[in-house]
Amino acid sequence: MTSRNKNAVRVYETEIEKSREESNWKKAVELAQQLKSRSPQHESLAHFLIGEGKLEAYLDEWPPIKENIERAQRELSEARGYLTLATDEAGIKAGVALDAYLLLGKLNYTCGSYDEALKHYKLAELSTLTEKELPV
Repeated sequence: MTSRNKNAVRVYETEIEKSREESNWKKAVELAQQLKSRSPQHESLAHFLIGEGKLEAYLDEWPPIKENIERAQRELSEARGYLTLATDEAGIKAGVALDAYLLLGKLNYTCGSYDEALKHYKLAELSTLTEKELPV
């Protein structure tokens, strides 16, 4: 990759992080789609970011309550597809698979698929995570 491409990727990453911090999910999704087309080696990261953005944008508008389960099942299929793509071997190597499993758990909970949500939390292997102290 040329240094120009590396700089462009850094710009995308910075802008995506800013959009995520501001909960500007629409912009985060757009930037992740651009990152995916511009830098194919970041495809797993882009899949994760697109799935995350679509899920969080949905949840900003529709809380995960029983009355919204049918809507969630209809409207979150695309987010599910992107997050599932992020759990493949490339996603594991890119370091996004764990987070994708966690978001798939959240997505399945939102859709009323509670057993499926627990399955994704199990796949995330939460019991293997270690706690580390952070500075004050």
